[in-house]
Parts: sequence; C-alpha cells; structure tokens
Amino acid sequence: MGKLKSTEVLPWQLASSTGVTAPQVLVEVHAAGVNPTDWKQRKGTLSQIFPLTLPCILGIDFSGRVVRAGEDASFSEGDEVFGRQTLHRMTELNGSYAEYCIVDSQDIFHKPENLSHKEAAGVPHACLAAYACLARIGKLLEKRTAIDKAVFILGGSGGVGTFAVQLAKHHFGCYVIASSSSKNAELLRSLGADEVLDYEDPAFLKSMGYTKVDAIVDCVGGDDYWVAFKPSLKADGVYVTLIQADYFMRQISNRIGAAQNYHILTGSQLQSSDLKIIASLLEEGTLKVVQEKSFSLYDIALAHELSETRHAVGKIVIEI
Repeated sequence: MGKLKSTEVLPWQLASSTGVTAPQVLVEVHAAGVNPTDWKQRKGTLSQIFPLTLPCILGIDFSGRVVRAGEDASFSEGDEVFGRQTLHRMTELNGSYAEYCIVDSQDIFHKPENLSHKEAAGVPHACLAAYACLARIGKLLEKRTAIDKAVFILGGSGGVGTFAVQLAKHHFGCYVIASSSSKNAELLRSLGADEVLDYEDPAFLKSMGYTKVDAIVDCVGGDDYWVAFKPSLKADGVYVTLIQADYFMRQISNRIGAAQNYHILTGSQLQSSDLKIIASLLEEGTLKVVQEKSFSLYDIALAHELSETRHAVGKIVIEI
C-alpha cells in the first residue's frame, strides 16, 4: 500500500521472505482475515496511535503453514498455524495480505484440525478481543464459579460480537443478551443468546428495563449507548467498548468515560497466549466461526468496502 485513504491503493503484494530471526517464523499464508482495524489503518484513522511507514502491507489475521522457523521458535517447518501480526510489529514485518508473512512465534498457535484455513483466518483478532473484553476487563475469569452471571453484547452479529456471544454463553456460563437487526436475531439465538434486542426498535435504548448485567461489551460505540445502558450494570459491572480512534480522542478530551467501570479496549489488552484456549474451544466445538464472505487476494478492495459498511455478519476473509 503506497498511500492512504482510498481502496484504490490496495494492490496485492509479495512480502519479503528473508530475515527470519531466532524467535520468528515465516508463514506461507493460505488465508487472511479482514478486520475494521485494517481499513482504519488504510484511511489513516489510527496514524496517531500506530503510524505506518509507506509502502506497507496491511492485514492482522492469517492462517497458513510454517515454511521456515527461527532457532528459538517453538514451531517446525510444515506446522499448520493461525495467528496475528500485532500492530506494533506491522511497520517492521508487514501484514498478512501477502503470500508469505514473517511473524513472532509467540503470536501464533497450532491451527485447530477441524477448521479450514479460511475458517481459522477469521478467528485471531476478533476472538482475542472478545475474550479480553469478557475474561479480564469484564472480570468473568474471576467470576467463573458465580451464579446468575449476565452479559449484554451490543452489536452481536459482527466479528467480535459473534465470538463474544458464544464465549459468554458456553465458556463463562452467562445469561446472554445481544443486540442486532431483526434479520440476524435467529443467528444470535443459535450461537447462544438468550435474548436478542432489535437496535432498530425506537424503544431500544430503554429496552433493558431493570435487568442488571456483569458486563456490557459495546462492539458499536457511541455516547448514547453508554448513557442509556450504564444503569443496567451491577455494582461491580464493567462497560467495555471497541471504538474508533477519533472517538477515543474525544473520550479523553471530554472525559465521558471517566467512570471507574468504563473501559476502552486497546490492542495491548489482547494476549496472543489466549490463542491456546481459543484453539481448544474451537476443537471441542464450543466455538464456531461465522463468516460473511471470502474474497481473492486480488479483491482486497471489495473486502474492505464490505467491512466498511459495518453490516457484515461475522468475519470477512481473503483467500490467498
């Protein structure tokens, strides 16, 4: 990618396959996941937080096969793996929209055998984000043995949302409320949602009533959601939001999120070590991957355009 902004600047490229250091691996990429972070980087929205040196190759998620391993890497040539390129390494190592990607071995794990590369590529960033929101920020790890746990997922049909619904229900044992359009309600119920609220309903912002929840995961973002739903939190409940950088800066400047139980998910809170837990849940069938559509490497621009609509159901994947 040679300049920012338009999807017209997304030609496909080959990443360098040289220079694997001791803790790194070179992965032959079979599929790459598309995340909102990708097009926000392309547009320059994240430039204040994660500046890029152009030209660069975008892409966080991938699934593929190890073709070269550094001497300190815990993987071998031929291993099938999935994982992510962290944003702070993007400038050095480039991303996953390529036939080959160099990545730190700590940021990958063995691909679940029951998943195709196309399915596995849609997992890492979104599922790690969902897990971080619930397990650590939402304190559900601390409450594993507690009864009457409840979670509200705002934007339950997106990439993070579909994983959050499943984790909250099947891994953490919560009563799950999720929001979506009415056309995606049945999908969310099939993933484990006990209640699905239609965000297009005029009464949506008042729909929680007297329900109290341990965590609210906001995959949409917006001042009105925080104001409307913070009364639904338990005394020790947590509201965690996934938001854009411009909204992040506005939050800081006007201190809307100054409350102790309001949290903004940042990339540093995602832990690649959780891929081991996620892989196990995928292998045992506790989690499944919901995908909207896959594109070829030559159609990255179309994949970004679909993601930018913010109405994709589940994940978007690029097949290499």
